[in-house]
Amino acid sequence: MVPSAAASGRRTADLSPGSCHGRRPCLPRPPAMPAETAAYWDVYFAVDDIEAAAAAATEHGGTRLMPPTLIEIGTIAVFLDPAGAVFTLVQLTTEETVA
Repeated sequence: MVPSAAASGRRTADLSPGSCHGRRPCLPRPPAMPAETAAYWDVYFAVDDIEAAAAAATEHGGTRLMPPTLIEIGTIAVFLDPAGAVFTLVQLTTEETVA
């Protein structure tokens, strides 16, 4: 998602396939996510203990799509909530600057 200037002067975002903040490659879809799953929003929750948070997510009805997995900035785990919304837990190992 890369901010750009729209004709109206408002900031918009590029949500085209393959666009991920213009900084690094997109993360792959979790292996357990059905291929027919349409485009989706993914909410990230920063946690201090990914293993404990992942256990709590499943204990409270979440469906694990991807177990805790090491990536460039830390460890992530992806879930569906009981209503089918995607969410990701992330335990950061580096500081990310939000522009």
